[in-house]
Amino acid sequence: NSPSKAASYNEGMQQINGEIKLYIDESAIIVNKNILKDIVRFFETNPEDKMLGLFGSEMPINGDYSESQNCYGIYGYTQNGKNINCNLGKKAIWKQNVTCIDGMFVATSSDIEWDDSVGEEFLIAAQCCRFREKHYGISVPMQDMPWCAYYKKSSYNEQSNDFKKDRLKFFDKYKKIIQPLVSILI
Repeated sequence: NSPSKAASYNEGMQQINGEIKLYIDESAIIVNKNILKDIVRFFETNPEDKMLGLFGSEMPINGDYSESQNCYGIYGYTQNGKNINCNLGKKAIWKQNVTCIDGMFVATSSDIEWDDSVGEEFLIAAQCCRFREKHYGISVPMQDMPWCAYYKKSSYNEQSNDFKKDRLKFFDKYKKIIQPLVSILI
């Protein structure tokens, strides 16, 4: 009965005491049977990293990580629950630091409130900006196979009527993090 995904995430985050929190899309199928152990080990050995995703990149100008030239990780998607197709980025060596991750599977080891003012299409991008603002690391772990598969392909819905308004809201709020002001003195 929550008004938004961000409100649901914030409510859940406030009600539980776990050091590590997982935010998983409802269509997720866990493929890696050791995923919890792998996530705990990742955060224990990388205390500077506070957010983990299974697919990510640097934050492109338009906020859509999938358009980046350098994507890392693997995520699987399926139409029938049996055959898993993979979207492959470059393989991370143990881990790859990124500035934006896919929102289908997110693990955090620090609590930062989710931004309810941006549209759902930009929810994870806004959260990544909030973690970067605190100078927390965001990474994609090395995966030999997808840790999760989904019943839908991860993508932004640029056809939605609210997408352009949401994009403008997102950029207005986070443009200094995405595109910091640079001065050149000669």
